[in-house]
Amino acid sequence: MATIKLHEATKQFEIANKLAMFFLEKVNLPVKSHSSVITVEQLELLREFAASSEKVKALEADLKKGVAAKPLPLPPPLPQPPKKKSGATTQPAAKIIRVPAENKQAATEKKQISLKVTGT
Repeated sequence: MATIKLHEATKQFEIANKLAMFFLEKVNLPVKSHSSVITVEQLELLREFAASSEKVKALEADLKKGVAAKPLPLPPPLPQPPKKKSGATTQPAAKIIRVPAENKQAATEKKQISLKVTGT
């Protein structure tokens, strides 16, 4: 099945994208933007609409007046994840111990010994 975008159809029918979107919203087949892919049913409705210049002019007048089409129901709000308690799940930062230069050799040996004991 071949697909067609709304702006391609409006170009063929020589009507404005905004007008076509307004018309489809009026007939309860809304599209999100001019680059949306439309169905065959929507294409046929647009073809019939564009063929009638009286309907086009009347709808253009409604669009200029700002007459709203049927308002679409708002989607339900998304559930929010539970908030984390501050400080409860955070781990304390590792404590950095500075070793004087003459004790580095001894500290390195202790570290190696503790690594052998723990196996890491």
